[in-house]
Amino acid sequence: MLVRPNSTIGRFYKRMKSYTMADTFFIGLQSLAEFESFSFTPMIFKSKYPDIDIPGVGVYHYGTSNQNGISDDKVIVIDGITDKKITFGELKSNSKKLAAGLQTIGFKRGDVLMICSHNQLDYYTVIYGAIAAGGIIFPSNPWYKVDELAIQLIDSRTSIIFAHPDYLSTVVKAAEKANISKSKIFLFEEREIDGFQPYCSLISDHEIEPVSYTPEEARTTVAFIWYSSGTVGKPMGVEITHTNIVANVAQISTVDDSGKDDIFIGVLGGSTVVIPKFYLKNFCSCIQKYKISYVHVVPPIVVALAKYPDLKYYDISSLRMILSAAAPLGKESSEEFYKILKVPIKQGYGLTETSQ
Repeated sequence: MLVRPNSTIGRFYKRMKSYTMADTFFIGLQSLAEFESFSFTPMIFKSKYPDIDIPGVGVYHYGTSNQNGISDDKVIVIDGITDKKITFGELKSNSKKLAAGLQTIGFKRGDVLMICSHNQLDYYTVIYGAIAAGGIIFPSNPWYKVDELAIQLIDSRTSIIFAHPDYLSTVVKAAEKANISKSKIFLFEEREIDGFQPYCSLISDHEIEPVSYTPEEARTTVAFIWYSSGTVGKPMGVEITHTNIVANVAQISTVDDSGKDDIFIGVLGGSTVVIPKFYLKNFCSCIQKYKISYVHVVPPIVVALAKYPDLKYYDISSLRMILSAAAPLGKESSEEFYKILKVPIKQGYGLTETSQ
């Protein structure tokens, strides 16, 4: 099931009406009748920060608008294991060439491209390429089983799949259940495997002009589908529009003190170091090697770092900020981390469905 962010309250109401009498204690009401008579009063919390202007453009044009004036030669993505790099100019050019290639195989505006892969360098080119072609990105969970993935392929109406070879077997079986042709499956690989072509075979020798959007189109056109964790039911595909993404990034850039000279792990910022899988040793090595200044992590990593006995063998003095997200980080864990590393922590988490 696909939902838009502004439908969250409606979904909550419908779900609550389906609960039994025994379930109503979750909201502190004594009966379903009392819930149905309950009136929701909007609560508006005003930010202490001034209002900002939200550009009325799509994700591609906003992401490549180069507001900080960086050079095309600037390295913006680094593979922390292989040291392979992508520059800003390469990302723009290759994504527009990939968009051209996608269009030649019938990928059009509004079509969905699913990515099934762990973190890796080519992720960025594929995201920007599909967006430039007017498509929608569906980043799947690479650890899903066949039936779980097939359900979401059908639900999202995926038409093309880009998969890492590690997950090819599962993807092929799920695609068959979803009636997606094998010819629509491409690999994050430089060579053909069992008849499946590498995605780079789609990169054209010419660039297209990325699809652009009016402010109203940006506000209503879906750019990403993210499936929720399914905390109180099956995962639902949350449709995130171009304006959702642009507004969120504009908000963050207004209150965040990171800049074009910062080096990140985990997000696309000044320069981003990508590590395929999390291992504390590799994580700390990357901080030391690339002088990482800003790290985006989940709470368990914060706890693990604070307890890591070999941390003293790494120079992480470049680190000046941690952003812990996806779930709440306990006060004690935060204080323990700061006591050991003397690095401040910010928190940011919330429902995908409430994205603005």
